[in-house]
Amino acid sequence: GLELDSHSTGMVWCFCVGVAAGKYLAMLWPVPLAAAFFFGLSLISRQVAPRVAPALMGALDADSSAALHTSLVSASFSFMAVVLLLVAAITGGFSDLSAQTEVSSTTHMTLSLWCGFSMWALWDGVRSKSTLRTPAQSGFAVNTLALCAGVMCLSRQLLVAYLCLPLVSEVHSLLMHIRTIAGLAKKPSPLLEQAHWGALAVFRVAAHLAISIKVISDRTLFPHAIFFGIALVSMILVNCINLRLLLDLAIVQPTASKLAQDDYLNASPAEGSATKTLKPKAE
Repeated sequence: GLELDSHSTGMVWCFCVGVAAGKYLAMLWPVPLAAAFFFGLSLISRQVAPRVAPALMGALDADSSAALHTSLVSASFSFMAVVLLLVAAITGGFSDLSAQTEVSSTTHMTLSLWCGFSMWALWDGVRSKSTLRTPAQSGFAVNTLALCAGVMCLSRQLLVAYLCLPLVSEVHSLLMHIRTIAGLAKKPSPLLEQAHWGALAVFRVAAHLAISIKVISDRTLFPHAIFFGIALVSMILVNCINLRLLLDLAIVQPTASKLAQDDYLNASPAEGSATKTLKPKAE
């Protein structure tokens, strides 16, 4: 429920504050900056969107409007993450996955951005009560994992580049958020739909399975068995979350939409009959 999610969010924030207040502050300062950026971006979205698209915002109810703002901020993070991953790959940021990284390195900034976004996403989910709905619950679990593991790796400068690898799924996330925005704007695109499902299969499901296998094969890269255990369990959870997301996108959401449409169509004749019954007769 919301109470459990609020307590979990509070524990994560206390964990971050406790670590940041210690001797690792020199490595963690980009995280609160990234969080402040996404909080500011969310505020700007809520202020600017009604002025840029007044007709669209006026047609949306409160829940749909909140979903639109969340998708806009989330899509911004996904785009930035994909660009940073490309830069890191081109500049050799993934050449040594176990090497310590500088605060100014691309991989360090990428992971810091992820942690900052996770802080905003947890707050946004609890504030809008979206963590009570599927698939938002899956996103809540992923953000909690990312924040805890990310802060730990950033503070100790361990496996930062390795932890950035699962962010390859942001290619799919970007398309998923754009798909959500297009749906809310009632402008569906068959090409976007195909790209979304293709990215889901390649960049999320297949990529995370490959990373899970790589974690097992790279066991010697981890400085301690506990880090290997955390990485392996995290990837298992991520793959389970991917399965839940796949089921939700392929079965739950289409079924719910069809049922809602059927209810509307079935109700229309009755409403029409009632209208005719109430209509006064011409004298």
